[in-house]
Amino acid sequence: MSSAVKTFRQAFNNIQDQSDTDFYIRQELYEKRWQYYDNTAYLDMLKWRSEKGAAGLYRFHRQIYNPTYRLVEFYVTSIYPGILTGDALRIPDGTPLAIPLASDTSEEIRQALGVLWEWSNWQDNKDVFVRYAAACGDVLVKVVDDPQRRKVYFDVIWPGLVKEIDLDISGNVRGYVLEYDIVTGDDGRYQTYREEVDGDVIQYFLDDNPYDANGYGSKFTNPYGFVPAVWWRFNNIGTTYGAPANWASTTKIDGLNDIVSQISDQVEKVLVSPILISGVSSVKPLSNSASSRTQSSYTDTWDQPQKERASLGILTGPEGSKLNMLEMDVEQAVELAQKLLAEVEADFPEITMYRDVREMTQTTGPAVDRLVGDVKNRFTNKAASADVQSKK
Repeated sequence: MSSAVKTFRQAFNNIQDQSDTDFYIRQELYEKRWQYYDNTAYLDMLKWRSEKGAAGLYRFHRQIYNPTYRLVEFYVTSIYPGILTGDALRIPDGTPLAIPLASDTSEEIRQALGVLWEWSNWQDNKDVFVRYAAACGDVLVKVVDDPQRRKVYFDVIWPGLVKEIDLDISGNVRGYVLEYDIVTGDDGRYQTYREEVDGDVIQYFLDDNPYDANGYGSKFTNPYGFVPAVWWRFNNIGTTYGAPANWASTTKIDGLNDIVSQISDQVEKVLVSPILISGVSSVKPLSNSASSRTQSSYTDTWDQPQKERASLGILTGPEGSKLNMLEMDVEQAVELAQKLLAEVEADFPEITMYRDVREMTQTTGPAVDRLVGDVKNRFTNKAASADVQSKK
């Protein structure tokens, strides 16, 4: 599975449609993209082994510097900042509205939107909508109609649950298939739920058997004639599936963290460098001797692989041996890391914009505008893309 995911990541930039990409490979891909966001990438050494081997990364590579989180949260907090009011009207004290409406919007539409946002908990879920898209590259939002409760609301769907998606040339959803495991019955048994929707028919399955999910039968005619769902590709690269905010720079991020991981471990190794015991006939690392390789040590290595990061062992030598400590040119290593950091931040000026503005001694309007010009253009592009999907 890891090898398949690695191959898919490497081929992702090919100018070709990936609509037939295996569902389970995409699930793993979305999970790994999310791990770049929540700073857990590479912690599972076995799960990320394939990527590390292909890129020649350090065995104990980990994410010490995490620009992905800051980049994603920049868009989460910038695209729809502020609050949503029940009547979609501006607040007298000037508190910003997350989704302002045109001044000539009718009262009927304002009231309807206010209720819709409340039913959808859109004050929180609008952030989930942007967060999933920016971190994973894709997000599905389906409009749920509940005639029994007389409610309509938005449901933000994790992209890894979307088994199939069919888009027209304008990016409108013509059909989708959701699939995931649910717990049914009192025995806590997992069963596979599948939901298939297109412009003509809506149907549900449980372990490939017809399933009445909502009390309307397992299969019925779509009463609307269209699919009430939106598929937002954060970076639309011309394929069915989009790319995340850190797209095209993950190799640089990995390279930076590779250097920083080794610097960190090297400092720890110097701090715990071995003690040379003189008066022994031969020089050898005691940790490699047969007597030291107990069952317990093998178990510790498997269960706690990170313990080996600072492992050096104890060296022994003949009488009169000198103790040689490890040395490291920290400044040179840090200089290389700083150059890689500058390269990554050049790709994403969004993550340093506020810091740069705060460091300005004279913050004139034209000066700030020149400083944030590229960020403003990027933000405007993504905000407009999000607004198109919100209007749908």
